[in-house]
Amino acid sequence: MKNNKFPAKILKVEPNTIDEFGVIYDWDILVESTKGEIFWLFVPSIICDKEMEGQMSIIEFSVGQNADLMNLIKLKTKQKKIVPPKCLYDRNSPNYSAVFYGEIIGKKSEPDSNSILEVDVGSGIILVIVRKKEYDNFLVGEYIMIEGNLVHLEEIDGMRT
Repeated sequence: MKNNKFPAKILKVEPNTIDEFGVIYDWDILVESTKGEIFWLFVPSIICDKEMEGQMSIIEFSVGQNADLMNLIKLKTKQKKIVPPKCLYDRNSPNYSAVFYGEIIGKKSEPDSNSILEVDVGSGIILVIVRKKEYDNFLVGEYIMIEGNLVHLEEIDGMRT
């Protein structure tokens, strides 16, 4: 697999799940790519805090295929970009529905793991998780579009989630 890192500025860090004792279980972070594309990431562990706001970081994140398979399609045109959601919040919660366009530059599938496409979206490399039965339908060099329904942070500045 290629270097699937993505440089981004951390704009906002918000707790997502907090229990009745004030323990934070996961976070949402708002990031901005080097091209000015702004979108949310879900962070399932406690590796973020408010002190990260305003800092440049190197991140790795994934976007997954949803159950009805409708959020991932092949493109006939060559596009590399991220289209942020029109509204960053939906009912007072982060809106993860950014749309990612890019070229498949690598693939990885292991029997006991996810099938992954590495996609160059112009401002960095992202991971796209696909179902094993769909994996062979996508080839290196093809262009795809995937709508994020949950964009999941995998690593930030060398720390894995």
